[in-house]
Amino acid sequence: MPDVDMRRYLLIETSGSVGRVGLGVGAHLQAEAVLDRSSKHTRDLLPECHRLLEEQQWKRSEIDAIAVSIGPGSYTGLRVGVMTSKAIAFALSKPLLGIPTFQIIAQSCFDLDTAISTVEIAGDAQQDRLYVQRFARTMQPETELAIVQADAWLGSLYAGIAVAGPVLTKLRSQLPATVQVMPENCWQPALAALLQLAQQSFDAEAWADPFTLEPLYLRASSAEEQWAALGK
Repeated sequence: MPDVDMRRYLLIETSGSVGRVGLGVGAHLQAEAVLDRSSKHTRDLLPECHRLLEEQQWKRSEIDAIAVSIGPGSYTGLRVGVMTSKAIAFALSKPLLGIPTFQIIAQSCFDLDTAISTVEIAGDAQQDRLYVQRFARTMQPETELAIVQADAWLGSLYAGIAVAGPVLTKLRSQLPATVQVMPENCWQPALAALLQLAQQSFDAEAWADPFTLEPLYLRASSAEEQWAALGK
């Protein structure tokens, strides 16, 4: 097994409208590519992975682990990212590391601001609902991942709480003036933070089963909810 500082990771993050793939060596993010927004990540995810490998002159067999952001987030994006990661891990017989998306965002916040002790992450769950979860600096969740009404969440924020997450692109102007809004570069999951958490998961041998790993949704998609409402 390679030394921890030399392990090679393939990183996949497709939870939002802008997906990213990257390569990491130890704690260093070696290369990164942004996926085409219009393709919903289905067309260019694998080609971008191959392109990065070729640019860095990596053989596929030299990858030590595949790390993927598992949500919550976009249904289509997460399905593509998780299924692709599972297929690669199985084909190469390499460890698969499934990292919750909000944990990745929280890690970026704590890395950026050493003064904050907790951070609340929020994402769009559609229909005026939000995914919400709070993390302590230890990276332990202070609350369970939950779906709440947007108005209820805005009303629950207390003075001084640090806030981040993808939904701030829509709700930034509605946040109370007393909360600490993290910089915009902390609102989306970053590959550098994914790499950091992937290292920790690898060391703890917290490897996912490529046959059973599923995206973290909490709720059915809009299409599935509409289908259920029709009694199908």
